Amino acid sequence: MEPSKEAIAVRITRINRQITGKFTSGSNKLNKKIDRETLLDAITVLYDECNDDPIKKNDEFVRAFVDKYRSSLADLRRARVCYSDFELLQVIGRGHFGEVHMVREKETSDVYALKILRKEEARKRVANGAEDERDVLANANGPWIPKLQYAFQDSSNLYLVMELCNGGDLAGLIARRNHPLTERDAAFYIAEVAHALKTLHGMGYVHRDIKPQNILLDRCGHVKIGDFGSCARLSDGAATGVAAGTPDYVAPELLAAADCAHTSACDYWSLGVVAFELVTLKRPFSSGDDDSLPEILANIQRYGSKKDAEPPFEELPQGPSAAWRSLVGGLLRVAPARRFSYLDTLQQPALAHLRLHSIRDQAPPWVPHLRGPEDASYFNPPPRVPPPPSAVPFRSRPPFAGQLPFVGYSFVACNNHDDSSGGFNASHDCTAIDLATFKSAEKLAVMRGREIASLQGRLAEAEAAAAAAGERARRDADAEAERTRAKLQAEITALSLQNKRLERQVEVEKEERMALQRTNQELSSGIIERSNSELRAAQTYVMELQAERDSIKEELNRLQMKYSELQAENTRNNSAVEAARAQERHYKDIIHQAQELRHRRLTEINVRAIVSRVLDVVVDTIAKERALRRQTLSGGEAEGARLAAAEAGAAKEARLRARAEAKLAAADAEADSLRAELDVVRAQLATAQETLSARRRNSTAAIHQLNEVQQQLEEQRTQNKALLIQIQELERSVQEAARREASLEEQSARTEARLREKLEEAETRATAALQDESRRREKVNGLEQLVRQLEREVSALEKRSCAACADREREHEREHADMESERARDCRSDTESVADAHAHSHAQLTVLREQLERAEAQLQVLMETDWILGYVYSSP
Repeated sequence: MEPSKEAIAVRITRINRQITGKFTSGSNKLNKKIDRETLLDAITVLYDECNDDPIKKNDEFVRAFVDKYRSSLADLRRARVCYSDFELLQVIGRGHFGEVHMVREKETSDVYALKILRKEEARKRVANGAEDERDVLANANGPWIPKLQYAFQDSSNLYLVMELCNGGDLAGLIARRNHPLTERDAAFYIAEVAHALKTLHGMGYVHRDIKPQNILLDRCGHVKIGDFGSCARLSDGAATGVAAGTPDYVAPELLAAADCAHTSACDYWSLGVVAFELVTLKRPFSSGDDDSLPEILANIQRYGSKKDAEPPFEELPQGPSAAWRSLVGGLLRVAPARRFSYLDTLQQPALAHLRLHSIRDQAPPWVPHLRGPEDASYFNPPPRVPPPPSAVPFRSRPPFAGQLPFVGYSFVACNNHDDSSGGFNASHDCTAIDLATFKSAEKLAVMRGREIASLQGRLAEAEAAAAAAGERARRDADAEAERTRAKLQAEITALSLQNKRLERQVEVEKEERMALQRTNQELSSGIIERSNSELRAAQTYVMELQAERDSIKEELNRLQMKYSELQAENTRNNSAVEAARAQERHYKDIIHQAQELRHRRLTEINVRAIVSRVLDVVVDTIAKERALRRQTLSGGEAEGARLAAAEAGAAKEARLRARAEAKLAAADAEADSLRAELDVVRAQLATAQETLSARRRNSTAAIHQLNEVQQQLEEQRTQNKALLIQIQELERSVQEAARREASLEEQSARTEARLREKLEEAETRATAALQDESRRREKVNGLEQLVRQLEREVSALEKRSCAACADREREHEREHADMESERARDCRSDTESVADAHAHSHAQLTVLREQLERAEAQLQVLMETDWILGYVYSSP
């Protein structure tokens, strides 16, 4: 780092001015990054990070740092603005990232609007959205943006305390009227919104979410724009970032791309949509709140693709005038370069009837009738929505608990009587007082010179008459000095007694304060020990519950694994049962075939019996024919031929019989084989039925075990719920103990503060008494010095008068013998001289008394001047 060429005092002064918020002429508030609130936020975040138990346990220096600044940080937290300083009156708005409340400051009863933003949601917002909103509200210096009074934070939320606009918003006004505004009334609001946008763009920001809900109305009915959560900072005339805002009002260049560069012209597109809605109660590119983003973008593209496109008003003569159509059409131009700007908007004929540069001094079309600062009749309270569950307690704690992005968010509005202008005025006033004192002292010196000259002249004239009045004057002066001395001594005695009494009172109060401090320390130590013991017991119980919960979880996992195994086994058994059923069906088919074969065999047996009877008949016939042949052997050749034919038929029948007997034998063999196969099939079927019954028994047992496991799971879940309820009750008891500890600490802090106030008051009284005593002592010393000076002057006068008398007597004795005739005249002259001397002494005494009174008056004036100078120098 290069050494600075400026003096140390200059650099320290610049640092002090930056920390206290006193900017030089070349500085910019938007570029300021370090001030008092930023340093306090950083110190608080650092202390909270070091106060984490794992960090404290691992580093002795961190623990020493936390112990060193614990009380200072506690005092700092109590002194800073916090959520408990305000009383919530009513919810007046709710958005995606937080809520807006009407609040009242408890000590001053001032009413504000309090916007609460969740830090968890603020981290997910558009880049620097929360910081930009705070900077816009803090640096706003015009009537078009609500004044930010305070900005503060805690571990989970951000808070913005700002000016309350009791008139509601423009959307509420339109809803209450339930019919479109006239063009004159709408022109007033459009002109004021244009002025507000000009102010915002001049600060270097673009709003990006102009809509009737964000156009607020103050108690006089004038416009203020709000909700800067979607604003973005302009860099080189353009801003970049993800498109934000309501799609019905957002410019097409924001809707077309997820991350694009845009200028301040996007706000004038939104102003054109608002101008369209004010006179029609409709939106130009959407039919309702349910329209999707692609539909709106498609409508805008169709509108922009037309040459000389006009907003979708009703055809003339219906709808608004041509001047209003021209205004809305110029604002709703798709190309940002061709869109109306601030000056183009104000120069339109639709706004010509307004005094645009003094519009804030004109009466608005509608003025709210308020019953008081807490009147919320023009706000529509949103429906209550339960907050979403937060997963923050179950996440791992990040470094600095995620608080670093919000360092420097806190803000306190500057007071009009701040020290920034009081320093020069105070020094200037002190210079003026010193100059006035110097001039009055110079005049007083001139007057004193004149008085001294006149006194010297009178003293020269009165020296002759001082002899006779000297003794009386001395006696009177002695008596007056004695009375003054006695009076002053009495005052000194009384002041000494009062000082001693005050010292004794201070000692008694110190002893009482020490006793109260000891009692407070004992109470604090007892409370801390008791709370620590309760906390340790609670932590032990929590650890036991956690161990029990872990064991239950392990048992639950084991039961679930067993349940899975049983399910797999049940699946296998079911598949085996299905296979057994298929095999049983196969066996049944075999049995059916066997039965058919048996039926066929029986049929064949019947056929064989019939064949055997036929063969018997044939044999009988053959026997008869043989008998006939034997009887007719001798009968001729004809009978022989007939006998040969009969023998041939008998042989053929014998062959047929043999062939039938062979078939019957084959059928008997096949029937025997079928009987053997049927016996085997019956044995397999019995075995399959036994296997199927065994598997059914196993499946039934598995199902029973599965039911038991499910019952055990339900019991474990019930136990887990009971344990969770116990843990929640224990956490509530721990929180209650923490709240009791916090209340006791607050009570002890208040007691200590009261003791400090009493001690400071006693010390102030003692200091004032000591100062009064010192001033009185100075006054007494001054009076004593004046009295001694007066005594010295009186003694000198007496000496001068006595010496003059002695000279005159000696001269009278020398001339007594020579001029007896002139003795009477000389004696008369001496008498007149003595009388003159007495008169001169009396006049000089009177003059001295007047000088004493003037000196006392001057002393009083100097004391008052010293007090004024001390008050001026000591005042901030």
